[in-house]
Amino acid sequence: MTSAQPHDSQVTDELLSGDEQCVFGDSAYCNKADKRKARKDGVHYGMLDKGARRKGLSKSQKKRNKKKSKVRSAVEHPFGYMKEKLGYTKCVAKNLSRNSFLFDMNCIMYNIFRAGYLLSRT
Repeated sequence: MTSAQPHDSQVTDELLSGDEQCVFGDSAYCNKADKRKARKDGVHYGMLDKGARRKGLSKSQKKRNKKKSKVRSAVEHPFGYMKEKLGYTKCVAKNLSRNSFLFDMNCIMYNIFRAGYLLSRT
């Protein structure tokens, strides 16, 4: 977790633990240096491709982005649940450690509700 001041793409190395096999993200996080580093380390680089000014994405890039988006959408579900059901739309505590604690508690609540749903289906 970081403060709101730096963009996540500026602190990517701090957000990764180092044992990732895949890295997925929006096109805002895509840069060539990180892509080269990921390939060198044997990590699948799943950042979405972005078009250049006055030049859209090719058909193959659009197709790849669609496949990558399917993975990303599954990861976004818990965050959507926290926003909609738990009312956790923004961090409002005064410092980073309190915001981190509140986020962790929301993750625990999501897991409890999810476990209840999964157990009721069996």
